[in-house]
Amino acid sequence: MEETAPAFNEDRDKLTTRVTDFARQLELMRIYTDAIIETVNDPVLILDKQLRVKSATKGFYNKFNTTEADIEGQYFYELKTCPWDNPGLIEKLTGVIRLKSSFTDFEITCNFPVMGEMVFRINARHLESFQEEHLVIITINDITAILLEKNQLAENKRLLEERIKLAVESADLGTWEMDTNTGKIIWDNRCQELFGINKATVSYAAFLNALHPLDRNTTDAIVKDVTNGLNNGKYSIEYRTRFEKENDMRWLKASGRVYFDEVGKATRFAGTVMDNTQQKLNEQLLRESEERFRMASDAAAAMIWLSGTDKMCNYFNKSWLQFTGRIFEQEKGDGWLAGVHPDDLDKCTEIYATNFDARQEFYMEYRLRRNDGAYRWLSDSGAPRFSPEGIFEGYIGTCIDIHDQKMTQGELEKLVADRTQLLSDAINNLEISNHNLEEFAYVASHDLQEPLRKIQTFANRLEEKNEEYLSEDTKLYLSKITQASGRMSRLIADLLNYSRLQKTDRPIETIDLNEVVTNVLNDFDLVIHEKKAIIHLSRLPVIKAVPMRMNQLFHNLVSNALKFSKPVIPPVLSIYAEILPDEIKDKYPTLKKDFSYTMISFADNGIGFNDEFAEKIFNIFQRLNGISEYEGTGIGLAICRKIVINHHGIIFAESKENAGSLFRVILPIS
Repeated sequence: MEETAPAFNEDRDKLTTRVTDFARQLELMRIYTDAIIETVNDPVLILDKQLRVKSATKGFYNKFNTTEADIEGQYFYELKTCPWDNPGLIEKLTGVIRLKSSFTDFEITCNFPVMGEMVFRINARHLESFQEEHLVIITINDITAILLEKNQLAENKRLLEERIKLAVESADLGTWEMDTNTGKIIWDNRCQELFGINKATVSYAAFLNALHPLDRNTTDAIVKDVTNGLNNGKYSIEYRTRFEKENDMRWLKASGRVYFDEVGKATRFAGTVMDNTQQKLNEQLLRESEERFRMASDAAAAMIWLSGTDKMCNYFNKSWLQFTGRIFEQEKGDGWLAGVHPDDLDKCTEIYATNFDARQEFYMEYRLRRNDGAYRWLSDSGAPRFSPEGIFEGYIGTCIDIHDQKMTQGELEKLVADRTQLLSDAINNLEISNHNLEEFAYVASHDLQEPLRKIQTFANRLEEKNEEYLSEDTKLYLSKITQASGRMSRLIADLLNYSRLQKTDRPIETIDLNEVVTNVLNDFDLVIHEKKAIIHLSRLPVIKAVPMRMNQLFHNLVSNALKFSKPVIPPVLSIYAEILPDEIKDKYPTLKKDFSYTMISFADNGIGFNDEFAEKIFNIFQRLNGISEYEGTGIGLAICRKIVINHHGIIFAESKENAGSLFRVILPIS
């Protein structure tokens, strides 16, 4: 017994030491575990096999705004922090205990009054303690933001795809993608339509076979180049498709890009294709149109040029180049200005630049050096050019050699100047002559009137003193002498009045024609009474005129109406006025369009005259009746016309024999 005690004690001490060390290790493990748990920010729970909470991390308390006292010892599915009583979740947690298993990525959605809807991803696994206690450790990850971002990315992707699809459809594009390993091409319905192949997937060989034979090799070479990395993998080409009928052939424009991996191997080749037929046809028509234009312009005698939007000339036709004797390379741009005469250069460039900036047509004349070195005058007409869409494209101009006309014009201008001087001299001489004639008429009238008065005086005295001794024949002769001298005296007076109408220095005044006609009728009061004449008057206007001339005009027209009345019928004279209608004014080119006129009418019931003499009666010394029937000199109506013309008006007559006469006077009132 004494020998075994030391051994027992030794074993006990060792065991005690081991237990103490184990306890210390457990304590350290607890401390480390607690320290680790304390540093975990994510919510973590440890449940026992009845799914009661044994412990939780601060991350759990903070996330769900709870405390250790609120949850420890509580059943997990009864916690108020979140509706954890999800049947699926409880079933999975029970399975972890029973099967000693685990699960991951179980998602549950919770609604919080303040935070709103949140989504959690739960992971759980079985944990067996040193006391052989079965536990479940749960980690809870908040994936709400991740899901929102994921959903937003998915929505953005959807919108982007819709926009791309809309853009592709709006542009009438077809989309395709080729597998660079197999050569298989997947394309959409638009591509199938454009290539005439009703298949969603075709081989690369079938694609090439759908092209025009002349475009296959070129297309194949470009595809191989870009898939091998040339041009940074960017693909752009135009080719024709092969159809049974030539008229059905389409031009297509394809664009795409090749994507490469890190070692430079092509992994993806995708792009679009569009129908470019109309543009190619338009380009062809444009080339043909330009060719026809060049052919036509080269055949034209006129010199034709074109310029672009930069004001620089980019075309000269054959006539221009032949005229200057220079080649296109010398003339293009602003090279043509070298041939412009130095005296015309500044004016020429200013007119061109100013009108070019204003996009308006222009015309200019300048001298241009011909191939023989001589300067010739040209007329240059320029006009802006626009595309069918209304886009400004530059200018087109035509030049014509006007040198001969210019020289002739200079000679004509000199001749006109000389003739103008001669005409001016003639006018001066005429004015001098008219002045002399006026002086002569004035002197002659006085010198002639004196002998006539003596003839009349002595004839009257001879007849009065010797009446009883004179025979009847002698009395007749003396009467003839008296009458002839009287007519001569009146003729001289009328001629003097007519000559004085040339003077224009009499003042213009505002006069009332009603006063004028009243004064004239007073002068004829005795004649009116003797002939029992009837006068009808209407209201006449106020105009600007020479008062004495208006009195003379009315006097002559009233006198004319009373003189040429019918012998046994009392004369009737109507004088009235009206505003001249535009349709009548337009018939007389001498009347001004912006003036208003009055038309004064003198209508009588006298003997009238044949209408063929309506113009002749206004000529001087023109008489339609014999002197023995109606006295007069034949100057009265000529004086009327002269007065009306001097007042910028017109006068004319209408009549029929034995049916009266109508004289119309048109005068301006403004």
